[in-house]
Amino acid sequence: MLGVIRGSAKAHSALYAGLFAGNVLCNKYVLSELEFTYPTIFQGWQVLVGACFLKGIATCSGTAVVKSSLDKPGFISLLPTFLLFVGTLVAGSKALAVIEVPQFVACLNLSPALIYLFDDAPKFRNSQCGAVVACAVVVLSTVGLVVLELEMTFSDSPYFWMLICVLCASVHIVHGRIADARFEPVDRLYYSYLVGVCLLAPASLYLDEAFQALNFAKNSRFHFFVGCLASGFFGVTSCYIAATLTPTGEEAPGTNDGSEFMGIFQNVGKCLAALLSIFAFQQKAAVTGWILVCVMFNLIAGFFIPVPKDPTAEVGFKPLPTFVSSPE
Repeated sequence: MLGVIRGSAKAHSALYAGLFAGNVLCNKYVLSELEFTYPTIFQGWQVLVGACFLKGIATCSGTAVVKSSLDKPGFISLLPTFLLFVGTLVAGSKALAVIEVPQFVACLNLSPALIYLFDDAPKFRNSQCGAVVACAVVVLSTVGLVVLELEMTFSDSPYFWMLICVLCASVHIVHGRIADARFEPVDRLYYSYLVGVCLLAPASLYLDEAFQALNFAKNSRFHFFVGCLASGFFGVTSCYIAATLTPTGEEAPGTNDGSEFMGIFQNVGKCLAALLSIFAFQQKAAVTGWILVCVMFNLIAGFFIPVPKDPTAEVGFKPLPTFVSSPE
């Protein structure tokens, strides 16, 4: 399955940017405009669509969905990955339901900034000065976005869930470096979707969201189903492209694996989502000029943060895709 995208990394990275923006906007529409605030149901739909999509691609291409079957040692090694993946989705949904898209995508930049600082903190003297400054700008502007929402206490703020989303996404990427190296990025993505279905289905019953969703007033509207379907499609395709562009260690020497382009187009996708949301959704009165300044500096600084490198490549570990799972 990996061979489908390797041939044109730049083109598919650009496609990822559009899919990412579409995913965020569709999620915002369903969660905020339609007020479907049942994250276990909505995310359960997302992971189910994801698993079926990957299975469908494999069936149509006549190949196996995964290269390595999930045995007991592999499951134990990847269990934190599965839990962090689901945590990122649920927390991201709860945050995006309230936070405006420009602030949301700006906060997502905190994850690559933290990872870069984590990687280079022990050797700051050898770090790129511009990258360190960009990370500082991202961190400070993100803090500014939270502080400027003065009408909220942090415990009631959606930024609490935003913080959980960023932390889960960051640890998810770092843990991928030490997880079982037999599983390629697409393998891990597929198994994450399957485990997500197994976790979110009973959770929706336990939290009573499955029964509350039955009374949702807009569940018979055509645009609700279209929004959910589009959100699921954009989410899984963007994650699939990110996974297929992640280095597996099997590339020929000197071959561009696509991760460099992904770093650029991830930020392009965030900027595109922020820009389109201004025209697609009515912004809250609380979105002041200072908030927009923080968002602007944050998104610009994101282009100067290098794609996280894999410091463990020499010992055979393989990183997970450096995507931040959209809060579908």
